[in-house]
Amino acid sequence: MADRCLGGLRAVKRWTWRASLMAVVLAASAACSSGAGSDAGGVSSGASLPRATASAVGGPAWFAVLHRGAIRWFDSNSSAPVDETADATGLAVTAIGSWNDGHSVVLAASPSRLSACRGVIRLQTISSPTRIADRELSHVHRVPGRVDDIAVSADHRRLAMALGVADHPGAACDKVELLTVNLLTGARRVWTLPYVDDPASDAYDEYFLTALAWSPDDRHLAMNYGQCCASASDTWILDTSGRTGELISRLRKVPKSLCTDVAYAWTDAGLISDEGVQPCGGIFSRIVAINPATGKVTRLSKARLRGNISAVVPDATGHDWLVYADQGLFRVNADTANYLHRLNWDTNSPPQAAW
Repeated sequence: MADRCLGGLRAVKRWTWRASLMAVVLAASAACSSGAGSDAGGVSSGASLPRATASAVGGPAWFAVLHRGAIRWFDSNSSAPVDETADATGLAVTAIGSWNDGHSVVLAASPSRLSACRGVIRLQTISSPTRIADRELSHVHRVPGRVDDIAVSADHRRLAMALGVADHPGAACDKVELLTVNLLTGARRVWTLPYVDDPASDAYDEYFLTALAWSPDDRHLAMNYGQCCASASDTWILDTSGRTGELISRLRKVPKSLCTDVAYAWTDAGLISDEGVQPCGGIFSRIVAINPATGKVTRLSKARLRGNISAVVPDATGHDWLVYADQGLFRVNADTANYLHRLNWDTNSPPQAAW
């Protein structure tokens, strides 16, 4: 996205990485697309879009939205919310990720305000509009930090989490670590980002880690990292079987071929990202796949979405995507985009979605 669209946010300090990135993406989307007219081949936003119907699209029957610490489930065909009283979590949720089975999400929550730098991991499953249950996962009930992003491997055997941990008792949860957990053995591996606990230092700018995505072989992990308050606009890959320790030196950069090569998922087609319209900061975006070795881009959908895309969640088949763009959720396949739900953003608690 164009630098002119990001400039007004670069001076904002001390957000969590997720608030920083989401604010940058959505503010840039609004700035770059403001005043733009409709396009005959695109999809407009807001209430003017038709609701998705069962005959129009495929994919999971429900999707989940995390907003201001609470999860709500919606019917993917009617966009109607399920019974709110069915939510069994009862916790302040900080991140959700697709479990890749069409009806479950893995969630991370803070057990209380007094232990914000601790995370509780659970699996929440919907079996009907009035039956939602959550349970513990083996070997990973608690983690030593606030979970800001979470990703599940395709075989359900591994979790990756971006953590905000406290450097010492009483400190803020702003020291960033990457944690992977083997759900079969409990084995944990940790990588760290630079941290300077001195606001007067030139190196003080907080790091963030986002857009975690496991490769189809469950060995490599794609991610985006940067310093407050704009992303590095590149995708990096970590071989999680390699050495632990300092993270940045162990990353491999994906060849850059788009304005913002942030991968939202990783499927057999490649790293899932958005194409945008050239020059950078255009009005419409499309879903594309990026070859992680060469950077070659392949368009996956004809559908064009207004504004910059800020999340793409594929279903288990990889044929349908839940997409967050222009403060709305869309169900997208190779040919069409169907509007599902209005999802306003909040700088202090940016929304997330999964299915």
